[in-house]
Amino acid sequence: MTSSSPSTQNADLTPGQQVGEYVIEALIGAGGFGTVFRAAHPLIGKQVAIKVLSRAYSAQPEMVSRFVAEARSVNQIRHRNIIDIFGFGQLEDGRHFFVMELLEGQPLDAYLETAGRLELEQAVPILRGVARALDAAHDKGIIHRDIKPENIFLCADADGGLAPKLLDFGIAKAFGGPAEGMHKTRTGAPIGTPYYMSPEQCRGRDVDHRTDIYAFGCVAFELLTGSVPFDGDDYMDILMKQISDPPPKLSALMPELSAFDEPIAWMMQKEPAARPPNLAAAMAALEQSAASSGHALPVARASAELLRQTPAPNLRTPVPATRAISTAETVELTPPPIGTAATMAPEPRTGSRRGLAIGAAVIAAAAVAVIAIKLNGTSSGTRTPPPAVTPPAVETPQPQPQPPPQPTPPPQPTTITIALSGTPAGARVTAPNGASAVVPGDLVVPRGDAPIELTISADGFVTGAQTITPTESTSLAISLVAEAPVKDGKKPRRPPRAGSGSGNPLLEDPFRTH
Repeated sequence: MTSSSPSTQNADLTPGQQVGEYVIEALIGAGGFGTVFRAAHPLIGKQVAIKVLSRAYSAQPEMVSRFVAEARSVNQIRHRNIIDIFGFGQLEDGRHFFVMELLEGQPLDAYLETAGRLELEQAVPILRGVARALDAAHDKGIIHRDIKPENIFLCADADGGLAPKLLDFGIAKAFGGPAEGMHKTRTGAPIGTPYYMSPEQCRGRDVDHRTDIYAFGCVAFELLTGSVPFDGDDYMDILMKQISDPPPKLSALMPELSAFDEPIAWMMQKEPAARPPNLAAAMAALEQSAASSGHALPVARASAELLRQTPAPNLRTPVPATRAISTAETVELTPPPIGTAATMAPEPRTGSRRGLAIGAAVIAAAAVAVIAIKLNGTSSGTRTPPPAVTPPAVETPQPQPQPPPQPTPPPQPTTITIALSGTPAGARVTAPNGASAVVPGDLVVPRGDAPIELTISADGFVTGAQTITPTESTSLAISLVAEAPVKDGKKPRRPPRAGSGSGNPLLEDPFRTH
């Protein structure tokens, strides 16, 4: 609860006002969905961002449900490449809020609007971080459904690298069985941003994690070329291209990137079953193509020089208001009158694209009409029967249309990468072949189907072990037990290995993230 008085509880929050444990310092941004403030803890000085839902939406149970679901989804996943939300509450005037980490950097779309495109060496580390965040979300049964540059925030980390943070789980959805309390959307209602929506999402069908893989492919295309894969004069034009047009080739815009045509096309297949099974496989194909074409990719994250080259007007920005408040604009727009093209035309690509989010109602009636026209060949409600035609005396065989060739999946790489995290920092993880890495970091081991045992050691901690099967790149959270002091000449007993019924979920679950 806030300490605001009744006389101010209906006014915007002001500097010095307390919200939960934090004191408001300044307004960061505001929009139709809500407002974002910078705040600090009065005792320990920790700075945070507080996102407050608008009064109008606080009175709508569905929007409150989505607001709560965003915080719940993020805390279920708990990944270093996803923004951390760690507090939730309600103001005295009824508005809901949550507290999240304050990010320093700038959104990816802000950089793209200045730079146009990224070099391969810059793009791959960013894509790698987003891919790991999405795989972690999918492992928890959560689909993001709105992957786009506006929802990727670039932060400079302590090592001088560039770490992406995935934002805005406001329209995330549970799959494989609804999670408790997960908000629901209307059946058949398309939700998302047209430039990055999968064909099944454009049709308003039920989706699974593979819709995020398609959107990830669209983002990768844009990062490398500076252009979205599909553009058009209006929303319906873009949606129909997403549904029916084959994915464009990078080489049509950037001939030097021809090696990446197949990996991107693999992610952007129209049929979900034809796409990579996960983002780890998609990134492995992308990196394998880079290696085979002679492109040297950095093992570590890209340099933070990327942010210094194109500084944002306000580099101390959390989930920016223009991105963080886009949820309402994404899911609840009033359908325009039929024939009013101006209300359905996308904003120019040269400026901000936050107005390009499309809601369930915007295309519902229009989509039915367009599909009916496509099927019937007429805009009239009554089909006119075709005139009778006398067949020719001699039939000329017509060539049968050939199905488009399916891209051959790229060869599997010979190694996999294990993203290490957990405690203690500095712990060394060693593989049977002698390869080792320090937490946090990446351990590269040969790919194989046979389980291998990783040894985990650190000064002052009991040496542990963890068994994994190195079939694909993944993440691994470790947790060592501190050594107990020697008593009566007896050494402390070593805890059982993971998977042996130790009772410690951090040891037994190799994919748990923090």
